[in-house]
Amino acid sequence: MKIDVFIPAIGQEGLLNKTLGLLYKNSTHDTGFYVIDNASKEPLEAIGATVIRNEENLGMVGSLRQAVEYSEAEILVYLHSDFFLYESGWDTKLVAAFEADPKLAVLGVVGAPRADKNGGRSGTVCAFRNAHEHGSRPTQHITPVALLDGCFGAYRRAFLENIDWEEFEENGYYFYDKDISLTLTMQALHVGVINFDCEHLGGQTSCRPEFSNTLTEKGESHDTIYDRSEKRYLAKWGHVLPVAVRNDWHVDVGIR
Repeated sequence: MKIDVFIPAIGQEGLLNKTLGLLYKNSTHDTGFYVIDNASKEPLEAIGATVIRNEENLGMVGSLRQAVEYSEAEILVYLHSDFFLYESGWDTKLVAAFEADPKLAVLGVVGAPRADKNGGRSGTVCAFRNAHEHGSRPTQHITPVALLDGCFGAYRRAFLENIDWEEFEENGYYFYDKDISLTLTMQALHVGVINFDCEHLGGQTSCRPEFSNTLTEKGESHDTIYDRSEKRYLAKWGHVLPVAVRNDWHVDVGIR
């Protein structure tokens, strides 16, 4: 199975190349590397990766959609530019996981087996080195979950090809990861957390002037986008919440 890695980025070339360097160092498979430059003030130079330059910021969902349309690989890895993956042979391990489970749709490194009545993560499992700050460390190689965090996602691309992207693009920066996770979960596909050695700095892009300026030009702010996205997310999923995924991938809906 072929893997393509896509990293959306705005500026922060140093962090981006650290992320790429670790991926290269720990890669053991036939893997392609791409950077989606979402209108950085200065065009990004990414060592060893193909750069796709956009004239405007497509957001997280728009960039993921672009990656799906651009790639022909069976597995599409989509991660933040400040995500550091230390796991040796991470790509070979992903291939093994997807080959072993034809219903496996996506693997992340932070997630929860239960979406509570408000759509939030309950019982978070986290593979970060500082896992204790976010939840509990996984006790198995792959943990079935209902919700994933979007900092890292390894998707079976075929399961993303029929997604209604316009539906998710309304939540372009916030809640898209939970929304996509629940969409796949409710299709009886498998969503899981894989226990990889990793770190995520977090919040590095949202504080960038290029990002804030994009919102200002559209008459938006972080708060207005967050509030609108939360309302859309709950309007879509409120009727089935809470949702829980058991360790055998069985899905329970509406059991409080």
